Amino acid sequence: MHIERKNISGLIPLVFHSIVEAKDLNEWEDIELDKFKKIISRIMKSSSEEYPKFNSKSLGSKWLITFDDGIKSDFEFVYPLLKKEGLVGIFFIATSFVDTPGYLTWKQIKEMSDNGMLFGSHSHNHRDMTKLSIADLRKEIEISKELLEKYTGKEINAFSFPYGSFTDDLYRIISELGFKFIFNSRHGIASKEGIIPRNSFNYSMSDKEIFKTLEPTIFKRAIWSIEDKLKIFIKKLLGQDQYKIFRNKLALIKQRGKK
Repeated sequence: MHIERKNISGLIPLVFHSIVEAKDLNEWEDIELDKFKKIISRIMKSSSEEYPKFNSKSLGSKWLITFDDGIKSDFEFVYPLLKKEGLVGIFFIATSFVDTPGYLTWKQIKEMSDNGMLFGSHSHNHRDMTKLSIADLRKEIEISKELLEKYTGKEINAFSFPYGSFTDDLYRIISELGFKFIFNSRHGIASKEGIIPRNSFNYSMSDKEIFKTLEPTIFKRAIWSIEDKLKIFIKKLLGQDQYKIFRNKLALIKQRGKK
């Protein structure tokens, strides 16, 4: 990644997972393809040369566009659209998923990297980093970094925590392993130092809610702070697996309520 930390200060980081056709919506983090296209369209309409550059390509906006897990839709839908619009995305890969059904292949990752897309580590096996020993943590990250650098031929110095779970000690250790850009999944705006937050989307969100995420007011940011604290509490109470079930049910109820 050829970026400078000062150049992302003030940007609004976004995180996506699977981009799917409307009929395939299933998981909380799924985003309908048409909605994703609307988001990119809004970003392009807000393009301005006043914003920073990534690899000599304009971000085209005040947003930092990232993707977790290395899902096949990154190549099928995301990559062609970003390439067409001259935008750059950062793709965080759980490397043990590569070349398995539903995920990117190393060949696809190489093509995307060769055409300006950026890559980072999302660990090797997508395990909760807070549950690992220091030795296992280092192994997870070092394997992932080594594989990504081997297949892209580029330095990998960005990392995003699986499930967004982290501690200050983990942040320090990962920094010591050579990562300069470390992301979680809490809401917020990027700063010059520390962990980089990201603002997520889910399939139950209306267009209005999505655009409020793209252009957060001070009130919206205050709501985010409350939501993040509540999410941390629920995760600790239920555990990661039960939390995923809970949020999927919540999205389904919300979606049905709009019909």
